[in-house]
Amino acid sequence: MTAEIVPGYFHPLTASSDWRIVEHLGTAWAGVVVNVADGPGSSRTPDVEYVGQLRRLAERGIRALGYVDLGYGARPEDDIWIDVARWRQAYGISDLFLDRFPVVGEEFTRGLIVSMRAAGAGFIAANPGVHPLRPTPELCDVCVTFEGDWTAYRSLQVPAWIRNISAVRLLHLVYGVPVQHHGAVRRMAAGRGASVYVTELDGANPWRRLSGSLATSMSFQ
Repeated sequence: MTAEIVPGYFHPLTASSDWRIVEHLGTAWAGVVVNVADGPGSSRTPDVEYVGQLRRLAERGIRALGYVDLGYGARPEDDIWIDVARWRQAYGISDLFLDRFPVVGEEFTRGLIVSMRAAGAGFIAANPGVHPLRPTPELCDVCVTFEGDWTAYRSLQVPAWIRNISAVRLLHLVYGVPVQHHGAVRRMAAGRGASVYVTELDGANPWRRLSGSLATSMSFQ
């Protein structure tokens, strides 16, 4: 088992080859994050390209997680619940990827996750992007304890208590890594007790295409 989740922040129409690879390799992962427009988008009409893509993922037994931004606790809770409802109603997605997850406010985050599970969320991944307060990994199915570039990752310090959390529940997202060093990053993550998704891309959205090492792992006629 693995905690690896692919941040699929690329549109099915403009990155169809990447999605084809996801379709063929996706059962090896815990899931794929779907991000239409920093969430499900504001339109009540779903994007037909995503509807088709999600159907193909479901046919192959690949879990799709709807992207929901928590704004590190600053986003209004009503807006969060609007996104959760829109994912379910427009795209049939109940599993969630909670980005910019706050590292403070345990009562708020615990209550939110409990409520989301009660509302039908079967799988929840939280992304504080750093090692959070201790309860967070225990509340979620997967917790992203690092999101950042290769330079920061090489100096990452892992708190002792994290060693008591199963590696199938911890994930690192590392960007700006030359393809030839992807294997080394995976070994580093294993030594730190976590799964990892690594890409050579960087910039404002390093998840705008599939990782190069995955994109070259399969060829299609």
